[in-house]
Amino acid sequence: METERSWTEDYYDAMTHYAWAPEDLDHLSNPERERDRKHKSPNQTVERLRKIEVSFNHILAFFFSLAPSSVVIELFTKHASVEDYGEVRLLGRLKVEKNLCADVTQPDLVFDGERAFLTIEVKTSSKTKIEQLQKYAYLHALGAKVKPGRIHALLFVSPYSEDRLFKEKLLGWDEIKMKAADGLSNGDYKKASLTKILNSKAISFLRLPEELKIGHCTFEQFAALVQDLCKQAIPDSVEGRLYRGLLVELKARMV
Repeated sequence: METERSWTEDYYDAMTHYAWAPEDLDHLSNPERERDRKHKSPNQTVERLRKIEVSFNHILAFFFSLAPSSVVIELFTKHASVEDYGEVRLLGRLKVEKNLCADVTQPDLVFDGERAFLTIEVKTSSKTKIEQLQKYAYLHALGAKVKPGRIHALLFVSPYSEDRLFKEKLLGWDEIKMKAADGLSNGDYKKASLTKILNSKAISFLRLPEELKIGHCTFEQFAALVQDLCKQAIPDSVEGRLYRGLLVELKARMV
């Protein structure tokens, strides 16, 4: 297994996003958009960044790059019914694309290990949809092809409860997974890129519960876990500061 990726790479990943999407930094907006709205101050821009999803994903990437693997284990054990699967490491976006050719899926967080392949999809205000689940099933099918026999799990993290996660009114993960699988089988998808899913084992990952475990964790539940970690850590340690920083961020986004 390769050496752990440096948290500084997550910083450059964040900078790459803003290079491609300067509209997220309002005072660096492109001329076309600038004509349509008033110039905003840096303080207003930062206040907006504290609320949008992409900035929170970057913060979580920093956190999981530095946090011990046991934090990921505890998160998935509690909220995705996954048993202990050993150590995992956070993969960077470029690493995912290069190894898995995941041009269909843009996962928020991907963890790779000898015994497990895990993903996290973060929602801060918007809801997810069946199509996104189909894409994650595709990514996990590719991961299984690269390294067979591992545990596969997807965890949704959001400030709201599980029943509000999807735009569709669905009851339970079994129904959600079957609807996603039936949609693929019937060719019921909107984007042409999803045709690639039909050539993978994504449908079986959705139909068979043991192939892909799915769970959900609220920000409040995540904060409770991090709070426990804060109590266990030495107050002035790097680890303690790491947990406290994320706890502040989670609580701010629960308001």
